[in-house]
Amino acid sequence: MPVVMNMGAVKYTRLAEGLLLSLFLLVLSGVALFAFGNFYYMIVVTNASKLGFFSILVDRAFPMKSRHKWEYDLQHVVMFAILVALLSMVQPPVEDENKKKKKRR
Repeated sequence: MPVVMNMGAVKYTRLAEGLLLSLFLLVLSGVALFAFGNFYYMIVVTNASKLGFFSILVDRAFPMKSRHKWEYDLQHVVMFAILVALLSMVQPPVEDENKKKKKRR
């Protein structure tokens, strides 16, 4: 019978998968912030005269340091990636209800 060593809390065989997933999540977060920045610029600067009050509302909802310029850096990308990771770990209550229904049958 082969001896199996207790690996502890970390499985080193899954390290590459975790690094790849974290890199993908960082890229996804950066792209999402870039897209939202372009959307913000379109609403607040480009189409401000067409949108009227909505443009003012968006400008006040997302105040920027420099006027009408969407700025973000690596810290914002990392925080957004952590937020997306935490929100993706939550199981929706619908799945819990489906599992309970299957157990009843």
